[in-house]
Amino acid sequence: MPKRQKRVVEGAPKESRIEHLVVCRESDESGYVLMEGMIGQTLGRLGHLPGVDEVLAAGLAPLRKEGPFSVFSYRKGGTQAVLFEHQGVMYLYSLGSAAKANIGEQENAFVSLLVDVIDKFRPKNLYVATFSRLVRSTEFAGSLQGSLKRARTLVHIGDVVLDLNTQDGMIRWSVFSLIADMERTLIVQRLFAGRCNKYARGKYILGDNSVPPGYVLNGDDVVELDKDMVEPVRTMLLLMADHELSDRQVLAEAGRAGVTSLTIRRLHGDDATYSDIRNPGGVISTLVEWLPTYASGVCELVYPNPFPGARQIGSLMVEGATEEEAGKVRLRYQWPVPKDGWAPAEVLAAAARRAPHRRESVQSGGAAHRRRKPLAGWVSWCDERHQYQLMTDTSMYIITRDPLGAIDKEVE
Repeated sequence: MPKRQKRVVEGAPKESRIEHLVVCRESDESGYVLMEGMIGQTLGRLGHLPGVDEVLAAGLAPLRKEGPFSVFSYRKGGTQAVLFEHQGVMYLYSLGSAAKANIGEQENAFVSLLVDVIDKFRPKNLYVATFSRLVRSTEFAGSLQGSLKRARTLVHIGDVVLDLNTQDGMIRWSVFSLIADMERTLIVQRLFAGRCNKYARGKYILGDNSVPPGYVLNGDDVVELDKDMVEPVRTMLLLMADHELSDRQVLAEAGRAGVTSLTIRRLHGDDATYSDIRNPGGVISTLVEWLPTYASGVCELVYPNPFPGARQIGSLMVEGATEEEAGKVRLRYQWPVPKDGWAPAEVLAAAARRAPHRRESVQSGGAAHRRRKPLAGWVSWCDERHQYQLMTDTSMYIITRDPLGAIDKEVE
């Protein structure tokens, strides 16, 4: 069984310390468009590094596991990343938040990954476009700061160079951390105010990726029934209620019945169905979360209040706000349901009781992380046509094989 220490990058430097690490990160919500711009912004200033022009020309190819580079891929919680080396320079590309904690944990997946990379390769120089690409919250800045100090790494932020083993470097790091944290808070508040305004106008505040099968978002951002999907989704709910079927079998049969979604078609092609899903446990987990909506047509979205001290945001009341707690805001939608409903109550109840162990190997966050074997999902390697990944089915490790192509993405 391959060991992570020997598999981080195909052909990684043999010495205990590398010269250069380049970090490019965008939030998972931003997607590939902004990530491509961030790669250009970061690498465009690093013409003095060997081979950087070839990496810049490759654009998003390493994230998609395409092109001439042999990449090692990571996935943890909502963060996906690739690590690769070219002409002695190591690159870390990541889509994921640098501010949110993993569900049920007190760490951030991207910061945790970056700390692991720094601790292992001890880069002499780390390059990043802006400080916020490293960390967005003072809560997680300390662990990254400690790792950089231990490795004695010089941090290059545009034209600024920080040496965290000096008083000047420490002070500037602290100031940058506070500014990045404050900047993110203001962005979150502005975006949430916009969502509340959109909700007040009767529009669905999330995108078409966040609509369950059987529903569709129309041009006015209002959720409607997808009439062509009513019978296929009813079949899928019956399959979910059959505990003799594994998650993979449920989705394979649902796909044969015609169940699909806009997200699936974007990932796997216009003719793709649920039969093409690569992470069946994760999709089943998401479908189970949608069962209350299938039962009543009610969709509730609950958000932490980003405005401490506020008791009302527009027409929305803040629930549970105290002097110590900011409280939460609940957004409630009533969606249409088919005549005679989606499924009888006993079918939905049985679907909700699907055995947790059937999804354990692909769950993320919280207790699922504590139950998983330590290497599950963190060891990956490629040949010319496939990517292999070490996973677990609760009792043993297994190796999955997928065709190379677009980077895997959780379907929600």
